[in-house]
Amino acid sequence: MSKRASEHVAKHLVAAAEFLEEDPERALAHANAARKHGARLAVVRETIGYAAYAAGNYEQALGELRAARRLNGSNEYLPVLADCERGLGRPERALELASSKEGKTLDKAGQIELRIVEAGARRDLGEPEAALRALTIPDLESKSTAEWVARLRYTYADTLESLGRTEEAAAWFARAAVADEDDLTDAADRHAALTTTTPAPESVDDVADPASAASSADDTIADDRTDVADDGAAEGSPAASTSAGAEAESIDKADAVDDGDGADDASTDEQDRAVPPIALFSHPDPDPLRPDAESS
Repeated sequence: MSKRASEHVAKHLVAAAEFLEEDPERALAHANAARKHGARLAVVRETIGYAAYAAGNYEQALGELRAARRLNGSNEYLPVLADCERGLGRPERALELASSKEGKTLDKAGQIELRIVEAGARRDLGEPEAALRALTIPDLESKSTAEWVARLRYTYADTLESLGRTEEAAAWFARAAVADEDDLTDAADRHAALTTTTPAPESVDDVADPASAASSADDTIADDRTDVADDGAAEGSPAASTSAGAEAESIDKADAVDDGDGADDASTDEQDRAVPPIALFSHPDPDPLRPDAESS
């Protein structure tokens, strides 16, 4: 690759990362522009895949992340690949990926993400009880301050609420908010919407029976966060739309590059899903559940 081509690719990859959270479609335009000279680079295909995923273009995200995986052999894309299958209305395929042997090679954060996707797929299939079973794991009690703790508890609470178990759901939304130190989810609002008096449980066993939930209400979520921060040990986080060919072309014109952007545009309408998708707004760390995503 020439120096000019390398600079072109690098510039657009940096821009894609910069815009990924605030403007996923603009990020996708830059990522597609990088593809013109870097289609054989795993980092380019990965960036396109994450940007397409963040923008809700699950078909393109699936294709690009599969390509990245072929190029670098990484399994870290599995949670996003599985969630893309959900977004395309194929929950059975999502479940196949979630139960694959490759999924067992992921780190803690990646395995938790796969469980979250598995639970969503079960709910897509009308199996909320199975979704709850997938989420009922010892990691709900983790003292870690990693983002996956808040995401796991949030999804668990959302699933409880879908089953009509609102008191338990409120308690777990409170615990999700405690773990969500940066207020990246709407767990506190979901807790407040259900009740302002439900005590936060001390263990998973207590949550199974709201009447036995031990002491401490959620003595203001902010106060409890201090204790979680003191006890926690940070753990790793897992790895993230519409076609943006026209915008990518305009970006290339600004670069005075003569040839077209060469990106394969693929789009699909975003599916309504029972559990909000995991949204990768930076790599390799994922953003927690979107606060504005639909819950049921």
